[in-house]
Amino acid sequence: MTPERTKEEEKWAGRTKSVKDGFGTYNLKAKQPGGLDIREAAMKYKRMDRTYVVRIDLNEEIVESLGRLCEQEGIRLARVSAIGAANGGEIGVYDLASRTYHREELEEFMEITSLSGSVTTMEGKPYIHLHATLADANHAVHGGHVIRLRVGATCEMFVDVLEGSVDRKRDEALGINLWEF
Repeated sequence: MTPERTKEEEKWAGRTKSVKDGFGTYNLKAKQPGGLDIREAAMKYKRMDRTYVVRIDLNEEIVESLGRLCEQEGIRLARVSAIGAANGGEIGVYDLASRTYHREELEEFMEITSLSGSVTTMEGKPYIHLHATLADANHAVHGGHVIRLRVGATCEMFVDVLEGSVDRKRDEALGINLWEF
């Protein structure tokens, strides 16, 4: 047993344990020092009419998880909204003059007070466009375009699917990918 592991952590080191909850079964890996469970990619979802109710779990990356859902379910056009918590990521604010994002690295636990966006397509693949408003422990707000965002506890998301599809095309004058009708 290593000094940083408890007997229970040592017992599960290198192994997984299946856990079942209301959304289904996921695999729980060994506990890391500090006691947080490290879960395998465990996004869970249910479809209700034209809406997917999605739970993204601890340490999963939100943009990747949503992209995976869209690939698996053939979602080509949707409106996205979510709340939850994040424990790391990167957001940005676009600067039209320089055609670059002013980026902010986030490496602390924050509440996702609002996350919204769209799913469209570009070159036949899902294109995820999200913006977030995050609050830190001092209640300071950070917001902008989501470049990447890692779940800090859970993320509760609604994906409202719309009929049809909207593609994106690069607008060279603006330096961004715009809806193409």
